[in-house]
Amino acid sequence: MLRREAFRKEGYTLLIIFFLLGHPRNVPLIEARADKFVFGAIGDSWASGITWNDTNSYDGGKDDCHRYKYAWSTVIDGSYAKWTPDAGKEPEFEFKACSGARLENMNGQMDKMTRPKLVFMEAREIYEVRKRVNNGMQEYAEENIDAWRAHRAVAGNEATLIVLGYAGFFALGDECNEWNFNVPWAIWKQKLVKEMRQEFNDIIFLMNQALRLAAEHYNDPKIQYIDIDTAFHQHRFCEPGDDYRDQLNYGDKVYIWNNPAKMSITVKNENDVKTYESNTETPPPQDIVDKLKYHEEGKRRIESDQWIANFRDPQHPELTMEWKYPVGELGPYGSESKDGLIGRTLHPTQEGHRDVGNLIVQRLRQIYGRTDGRGILLSFLCPLGCTCCDGISTCTFGARSCSFSFVVTR
Repeated sequence: MLRREAFRKEGYTLLIIFFLLGHPRNVPLIEARADKFVFGAIGDSWASGITWNDTNSYDGGKDDCHRYKYAWSTVIDGSYAKWTPDAGKEPEFEFKACSGARLENMNGQMDKMTRPKLVFMEAREIYEVRKRVNNGMQEYAEENIDAWRAHRAVAGNEATLIVLGYAGFFALGDECNEWNFNVPWAIWKQKLVKEMRQEFNDIIFLMNQALRLAAEHYNDPKIQYIDIDTAFHQHRFCEPGDDYRDQLNYGDKVYIWNNPAKMSITVKNENDVKTYESNTETPPPQDIVDKLKYHEEGKRRIESDQWIANFRDPQHPELTMEWKYPVGELGPYGSESKDGLIGRTLHPTQEGHRDVGNLIVQRLRQIYGRTDGRGILLSFLCPLGCTCCDGISTCTFGARSCSFSFVVTR
């Protein structure tokens, strides 16, 4: 991708060269039908969602992109009548976001579109965010917006681009200071101390700020930024009052997927034998797990492609527990599989996608004049070093709202 310095130095000539090189003339442009309002979603796994079986796949695994049937963009598609600027046209939704994509892949996803009037983009460089966030991340995002504006699918089409941010993973409840998200048999376990949780949130805030500033840089009503963080208010990991099982996605209090171990636990107390599978909503009794997990009996072994670990209560030897988990699925330290159940970790659950989609629908209604938008306030958790009061924060990163006053319509 061309650097912005090159755009500034060479002007429109270089922009035209980029346009021609990136989009050969022998690739025909597919024109949208006049009776359709075409809109689409491009981005990474937060935009595509992560499917893990045939029942929740959007397109049956097309392009190996793991598109999720309940992704936030499908919620927007399903709510088209509530926000469309042109009720006389039918919707034509183009879902091109792909799990594993990065910012530099957005042009390739745009190549697969027709002539959209509205595009949602949610993409980041999460693996390089620490390096980029204070060293050119805003500029990098602007380069990608420049490339989007020049793309043949939207150039001259009066299209709107909406850039989306990301959600903070953690609340700051004190209970979490003594919890961990390691697999039970992990050799070393990292507690979820408040300082670490705050650092995660701060990195996401800085990334969001860079994306927001990149969008606002253009001072163009057709380049918008939406903060989706509010959709996860009171539904993050470590919310005050939530228990440990809530963190493991038993129930729907947490809107972000944890890393589920695909395993079974069999508890035996004399003649009473019960087996609990990890893909069900009924966990084994926590008090029994806590009592036995530090009393492993014998060495772990492999039988029929299953790791097996046994535990026995030294005070009550009739009480035992057996863990089984697939070889290659999980190792001593965590995930080794590329299975969708693993890949969805730290991505929105169906409830998370639902509320993100509804939040965006509300913002679209504002953008297209379908509502005055009173009472809708987009906001974020207070980062470290900030003070929030009366809905306003004073931060080293700049002032912003910390209030959570919007209402999601379901």
